Amino acid sequence: MPNDSTAAPAATPAPNTPDSDGDGVLNAQDRCPNSAGPASNGGCPEIVSAVRQKLREATKSIRFELNKAVLLPSSYPTLDAMVPVLAEYPDYSLSIAGHTDSKGPAAFNLALSRERAAAARRYLLEKGVAENRIDMRGYGARHPIASNTTEAGRARNRRVEFDLFVSSGPNSAQAKYGVEPTAASLKAAAVKKAPAKKKLQKAPARKPAASKTKAAPKSKSTKAPVRRKVQSW
Repeated sequence: MPNDSTAAPAATPAPNTPDSDGDGVLNAQDRCPNSAGPASNGGCPEIVSAVRQKLREATKSIRFELNKAVLLPSSYPTLDAMVPVLAEYPDYSLSIAGHTDSKGPAAFNLALSRERAAAARRYLLEKGVAENRIDMRGYGARHPIASNTTEAGRARNRRVEFDLFVSSGPNSAQAKYGVEPTAASLKAAAVKKAPAKKKLQKAPARKPAASKTKAAPKSKSTKAPVRRKVQSW
């Protein structure tokens, strides 16, 4: 009977390093542990160019009633096409960013851009997309893509942009345009840009004008001439 004391020691178990999707990126570093993707994209599936193009084209197709956040029916097919895209990329979320032209008050444009993004989001929610997979923001007239001096340019600036971003990562709109502005931040920026008012300098007090009354002319002497006594001889 072999002596147990001479048996080879059991091998040390390998550390627990799971890779759920088998893409070579360990779960600890994988942003999409359940969907295979290259390490260059954080282990997440890459968005194919055709889908990227569809998102860019969608920006040109979303239309609203004038100065309102009411979607025109011509926008429905474009939004409907977003639903299968989100189903194809379950680890991604959709960013919706609203923009306006520069006509009108800045506060109104900011509110309108946000309300239009919200209208597009609401439509997709009604189609069954989960709330936590759609992020919407409004940027007003801060980020034009064309000149606001022509109607054609203003029409291009009135837009709603769509983009996909990994749900566990940074929002693509914020990465591109920064933090969403607020009415308070717009007001503060306007005050900062306003030219400083020059203080009005008081005119120096005028000295009273010297009296210009002419002195009375001196009167000529009126003394009588001295009479000499005539001696009689």
